[in-house]
Amino acid sequence: MISQEKLIEELRKSLKGTPVAHRLCDKYGEDPDFVDDIPIRFEPLDVSAKTVNGEILLNSKLLEGEFRDDMRYLVHEFTHCLQQEHGKVDESTKDEDYLDDPNEKEAFKAQVDFMETAYTPAEIQTYLDGLMKHHDVRGKERLKKIKELAK
Repeated sequence: MISQEKLIEELRKSLKGTPVAHRLCDKYGEDPDFVDDIPIRFEPLDVSAKTVNGEILLNSKLLEGEFRDDMRYLVHEFTHCLQQEHGKVDESTKDEDYLDDPNEKEAFKAQVDFMETAYTPAEIQTYLDGLMKHHDVRGKERLKKIKELAK
């Protein structure tokens, strides 16, 4: 089994090579090497991943999964690191419904953008369906949200 340190090194390297990371870095005026300065660690969490004060925390359960799953969460959280670095996260966005929060929309779009290079369309649809179910989004609103997050 690969060590956490080696996995994190591989995740950083892979992230820097993705078109989505390059687009995000261009948007925020950062070099893809920005990821090298972000603390990343695995730990037990009640969610798959989160970013706290510019540090990416990945659920330790991801250590047992597929690399591409680690990457999709890393892309999402990398987006939040860029947002935080550039002052896009403030208390005003905390009042938004999670999937209506502009910062979350941007992060989910980046995640789905990455997924388009590593997952089948059916796998992406299954992921989005599960996301909508988890957040209890139904009916026309469900279709609208999926379109927003999948471009």
